Parts: sequence; structure tokens; C-alpha cells
Amino acid sequence: MNDKEIRIVLIESSILTVVLSIICAFFCKICAVLCLALGIILIIIFTVVTKRRYKNLNDLNDYLSLVCKGIYDMNIDDNTEGELSILKNNLYKVITLLQSQNEYLKNDKLYLADSIADISHQLKTPLTSMMVMCELLENEENPDKRQEFVSVINNQLSKMKWLITNILKISKLDADATEFKREEVSILSVLDDCLKPFALTAELKNVAIQNNTNDFIFIGDESWTVEAVSNIVKNCLEHTNDGGKIRLAEESKTAERTKIKNA
Repeated sequence: MNDKEIRIVLIESSILTVVLSIICAFFCKICAVLCLALGIILIIIFTVVTKRRYKNLNDLNDYLSLVCKGIYDMNIDDNTEGELSILKNNLYKVITLLQSQNEYLKNDKLYLADSIADISHQLKTPLTSMMVMCELLENEENPDKRQEFVSVINNQLSKMKWLITNILKISKLDADATEFKREEVSILSVLDDCLKPFALTAELKNVAIQNNTNDFIFIGDESWTVEAVSNIVKNCLEHTNDGGKIRLAEESKTAERTKIKNA
């Protein structure tokens, strides 16, 4: 036993057993032998139980050391009775919770990294558009066309500013610190902002973009919605062959329910 208090208890118990056995020897030798034997048995039982308890405590301590290193693959679940078993069960529950939170944080970090990489990739679209516009401006003499190109460039600069700002904002999503606006938004206004940056690219690829959407109002964040729909349009444009067609349309839930009912 390395614990000082346990050694003191064992020494005191041994001394007490010997003293009582000597006292009993004056009255009855058989009683002295029984007293000595009983004392030795109790000391042995105490030693065995204490060693087992200390071993369990050492196992818990070793497991906690592994947890500090990020190793959670040990199961210390215990359904037996006793204070130490209750402690082990509660500790197991806490470790399981910490493991789940650790996995959640890892997934959040991956999501954050992917989101930032996605926004960084999206910056290439307005950059490319502005480079094309600048080349066209050098040779364009029509004032109306030049003004149109300048307007598109300003629009793309605003988009880039918004994307760069959101690289910082998106890092707050994990802590639920980013607040999305809840306002009335016109879908035609969203689609108009989405399609303008791709008009020239579509013209160069000879891709027709048909907007057959009827206007409706929804509750949401206009800037984030524009960004989401722009990504869809961009992907469609990239994967549409020259001379192809992209068609935008809406379908209400009521129409969907009617189709299902008629079917």
C-alpha cells in the first residue's frame, strides 16, 4: 500500500489485534487464538478490498489521462452497485457527452472550412466577369454600352464586397451568432440580381436563359438567397453546352398537391 493513511490503519489494526490476543491469553488460550485469527482475517479482507478499490481508482485515473489525450475508445460502463460504480457510470456518461461534442466540433470545423473555400471559389465568378468587362471597355466606343459595362462591374464589386464580408460572418454560424434577416422578398428581384452577372457569359456561350417565373413574395434573407440561386445558375451555365437553354420556373405547393390528387 502506497497510501500513508492505509498503512497507518493496517499498523494500528495489527497492533490492536496482538494486544487483544495477549489480553485474551490470560483468560483463555483458545479465545486468544480465535481473537488473533479473527484479527488477521479482518486485516486480510480489508487489504484485499482496499487494493481492489485502489485498482479501480487507478483505472479511472488512467482512463481520464487517455481522455485528455483525445482517446475515447474505452468503455467503463458498470452496472454493479456501490458508490464507486455510481461514480464510474456518471463518469462514463460525461465522457460520452464530451466525445459527442468533440465529434460535433470536428464536423463544424470541416463545415466552416468548406464554406470558406466555397465562398473563395465564388469570388472567381465576379473577378472573371470584371476582367471580361474591362477588356470590352478598352475597345467599346458606344457610351451606352460603356455605361452598361461599368454598371455590371459595379454590381460585381458589390457582390465581391458582400462575399468577402461573409467569409468573416460565416465563422460565427457555429456559435449561432449570425442573424439572418426575415423580410419580404420578391422572387423576381432575386432572380434579376442573380441573372445580371451571367448575361454576358451566356451570350458568349450562346446559351439562352429563359425566366418564366411568376412573381411571388417569400420571407427570407435576400442577400443569402441571391447567393444560393446564383450558385445554381452558375453551375447550370457551366454544364450547359453551347447553344443550349436554361429555363427558370416556379411551382407552388398547391399545384404539387393537385397533381398528386389527380394522379
